[in-house]
Order: sequence, then C-alpha cells, then structure tokens
Amino acid sequence: MLAIENLSRSFAHKKVFGPLSLVFPENSRTLIYGNNGAGKTTLLKILACQLTPTEGNVTLDNIDIFQDTKKSKGLIAFLQSEEAGLFPRLTGKENINLLKQLDISTSSNELMFSRWLEVKAFNEAYQTPVYKCSQGMKKLINFYRVLSRSAQIIVL
Repeated sequence: MLAIENLSRSFAHKKVFGPLSLVFPENSRTLIYGNNGAGKTTLLKILACQLTPTEGNVTLDNIDIFQDTKKSKGLIAFLQSEEAGLFPRLTGKENINLLKQLDISTSSNELMFSRWLEVKAFNEAYQTPVYKCSQGMKKLINFYRVLSRSAQIIVL
C-alpha cells in the first residue's frame, strides 16, 4: 500500500500543490488528472524519489520512501519523458542491457522480452541507435524498461 500524508511541494515561494493525503491500495490503478500547472508531474516525480516534498511523507508498505531512497527506487518504476535516461549513441538493445547491468531490480523475464521483440516497432527501436529513433520508438524503449522492472508500483 502506498500512503501519502500531508504532502506538499513548493518552488521558491510558490506552492505547487498540497497538502495532499491519499492512500493507494495494493493492486489498484489510479488516474491522476488536473489542469496544467496543478502539480501532477511534480507529484509523480516525488513518488519516484526524483524530487523531495516540501512537507509531508510518503510510505510504501510502511517504509518511508525518503529514508531509504535506494530501496524505494527499486520498488517504484517511473516512465519518464522520451529521452530521459537513454544514451543517444547506443541502440535500444544496448540501453536495455545497460539498465539490466546497473539496476538489480530489473526482471530477466525472457518470455516477456521475446514477446516484445515480436512487435515490429519495438524490434526496430531495439536495433536502432537512439538518436535515430522517432519519439514513438523512444517511448517504446522506455515503456519496456519500466515494465521490465521488478517494481511494486509503476508510474506511467
């Protein structure tokens, strides 16, 4: 279970959102929506431990995600923008293999991987240097990278 208590975030002296308290039950799906500038992306970056909150806390199975960020990052996978985390001169395959080497929370589910390779667009992205990939191809690579993680929470 993911629990958010009195969470808020400010930049300079401008409050982006908060205080916010929510509970996400295990095995649930939640849609977060709102107007531009409402703080949706900021909230997701906080949940992925890429930003710290100004106030409040976030717990995952009663573990404060900011007290043990290394462990928390292994439990939460976050789909970033198309190019974030991709090395442009490497192919999709090389980027994925690098992630597997660097990230102990990456699953080695070969059946899932072989099914992804059957998708023509992914197979093409897998073999192409990232700087030559379209935005859609980059999204496919990052989408696979997120889904291949052994994470309890996936933020898309």
